[in-house]
Amino acid sequence: MTHPTIENRLLWLASLCLLLYPLSSQGNAQSVEQALKKIVESFEMSDTTLPLALQRLAAKYHLLVGLEILPDFDGAAKKTITVKVHTKTVRELLDALVKADSRYLWTTVNQSVDVFPATGTDPLLQVRLPRFRAEGVDRNEAVDVLLNSPEIQPELTRALLRRREVMSLPADAPRVLPRFSLDVSYVTVREILNQIVAASHSSFWSFVRYGQQRQFFSVKVR
Repeated sequence: MTHPTIENRLLWLASLCLLLYPLSSQGNAQSVEQALKKIVESFEMSDTTLPLALQRLAAKYHLLVGLEILPDFDGAAKKTITVKVHTKTVRELLDALVKADSRYLWTTVNQSVDVFPATGTDPLLQVRLPRFRAEGVDRNEAVDVLLNSPEIQPELTRALLRRREVMSLPADAPRVLPRFSLDVSYVTVREILNQIVAASHSSFWSFVRYGQQRQFFSVKVR
């Protein structure tokens, strides 16, 4: 009777992981699809902005939403929207929101809903890190670890970008936040932000570049 070698066992485990991975991915996709199929009995907001509407949607329907915000600059009036949706799905509500502010598109990425400018996404959010690790952090500290990483700092220097947080909402007030750890590999900044939101039991993140030369940026998790 022959016994399997260590090499054969490792090969068997690797094959099993490959077989199970599509099933777990399908499960994740199904859960976000289920969230998008939820019925919205009533959702009304007048003279509001897309970021505020998305924050409300994320909190009310337990969605993870990431938003890349277009800045208001050159004296242009802030874009306001009015949305009234009754007995529609969450998917239809998202469609109605981006129809009301047609500068944006939305898509799903794993367990999140990502909303971004129709003109294209910021290169900083597409920077890929070979590994991101943060231990015993809250959501704000995790973002600090990300933005101070050796992969991101050269990108900020190259683009002449400086971080200057926008502190304009009551939700930004300091409070006790849950702590968590993350250790993920080969992920983009956008994907890491989604993971931070999920791990911190939050529902929303936003990224914006602003200033006359778009030299400042802000990243918020709520």
